[in-house]
Amino acid sequence: MKRIKILFVTLIICVGIFTFCNTKKYGTTSSPEIQAAKDAIHMENTVGEIRGIISYYQRLYADVFAAPTFKAGGAESLTRIIGTKRKDSCVNIIIEKMTVDDSATIKLTIDYGAFGCACTDGKTRKGSIVNLYSWMKAGGWSKESTIDNLIVNGEIQSGTISSSFGVTGVDKHHNWTEKTTMKIPAKDGTWKEWSAIRNREIIKGNGTSDLNKIVFKITGSSKGSNSAGFSYSSKIQADNPLIKPANYSTFTKGTMVMTNSNGKTVTLDYGDVTYKNEIMIKTPGDKNGKGATTTNVKLVGI
Repeated sequence: MKRIKILFVTLIICVGIFTFCNTKKYGTTSSPEIQAAKDAIHMENTVGEIRGIISYYQRLYADVFAAPTFKAGGAESLTRIIGTKRKDSCVNIIIEKMTVDDSATIKLTIDYGAFGCACTDGKTRKGSIVNLYSWMKAGGWSKESTIDNLIVNGEIQSGTISSSFGVTGVDKHHNWTEKTTMKIPAKDGTWKEWSAIRNREIIKGNGTSDLNKIVFKITGSSKGSNSAGFSYSSKIQADNPLIKPANYSTFTKGTMVMTNSNGKTVTLDYGDVTYKNEIMIKTPGDKNGKGATTTNVKLVGI
């Protein structure tokens, strides 16, 4: 019996050592280029989520964003709306629309307050998103959105999203030129920042408001850096642009190539149209094709 106890204790100790060694082996942090790719994905998703919130309220108050009617020499007209239509009962919606002669502006404030708004998507938000629109005679609104110290589940998000409307090609597809900056500081003092210049074109569903029928094509570039002193630049591949159905939370197709400050290249692959809610981060192998890696990143909570 004593011998059995000794063997059992020895087995437990061995299992513990094996577990510790494997935890140490597989618990190491990602390489800096993989971590930067994850940072870029996080920033992309953060901006996409904010843009989705803004678009939701534009659609909810579509009558406010209809083309304004101008009168030459007409008097200034100011409309102020305290929004009663809203996704979350604890959010305050304030809309101010001013029209004068041949110009118009709208200020849309999405205010989550200072004490925490428990939203229907399971996230708690504080702070506000302030959107200023200016009417373009070409046929649409240009927009400047300011993310004012927005705090989502304890994470601070700050930045700007601007866009201007236009039409392109013989089919007059609707498209927007978008410029974005975003910075997220962590509680431990570290931070990451990201910026992008993109063109977003409706390739299916022009002229409809049905989100199930609208598909976007996105092209352009982005760049980012973090507090570790690492930086990168990314470019969407012209022969495989990003594709995003309007009713999906992220891209379903396309690739971006990231060039890192350590000289290594990483490809972010969103797949082949099948919605998988994940991204593949691919690093190339050596000249003999060895050492290539693929890291799958699940998109959670977007």
